Amino acid sequence: MKGFCKLGADLKRMLLSSRFYLTVLAVFALCILSVCGELKTAGSVYSLVSLRHGIGAFLMAMSVLAALPGSLFYREDLENNYIHGLRSRVGHGGYCWPLVLTAAVGAFFAVLLGYLLFYGVLRLGYPMIAEADLAEMAYMNDATPY
Repeated sequence: MKGFCKLGADLKRMLLSSRFYLTVLAVFALCILSVCGELKTAGSVYSLVSLRHGIGAFLMAMSVLAALPGSLFYREDLENNYIHGLRSRVGHGGYCWPLVLTAAVGAFFAVLLGYLLFYGVLRLGYPMIAEADLAEMAYMNDATPY
C-alpha cells in the first residue's frame, strides 16, 4: 500500500517537473525534424503521417528522451539524500517499482503529448486530408483482397 502512495507522489513530481515538458517539446522537435524536407511538398497532414513510417533513428532517440524525466528521479533522490528515508519507510521494492512505472507512464505521455502537439501545429497550416489522399485511400481500399 505504501508503494501506491509513492507511485502517486512520483507521478505528481513528474508532472510538475520542467523536464517532462522539455521532453514533450523535444519529441515535437524530433517530429518536425523528421518531416522538415517534406513540409513544402505535402498537401495534407495525412500525407506527412504516411511519409514518417521509415524513420528508425528518430524513434530510437525519442524512446531515450521520453524515458529521461521519470528515470532521473533516482539520481535526484540520491543527490538530496532522500533515498535513505524513502527506502527505510517503503522498502527496496516499494521504492524501485514506482520509479519504473513512473518512467514508463511518463515516457508514454511525453510521446503522446509531443505527437498531439505536432499534429495540432500541422493542422493549423494543412488540411487533414486532401483530395489526392482521398483518391489514394479509395484505391487502397479497393485493392485489398478481403
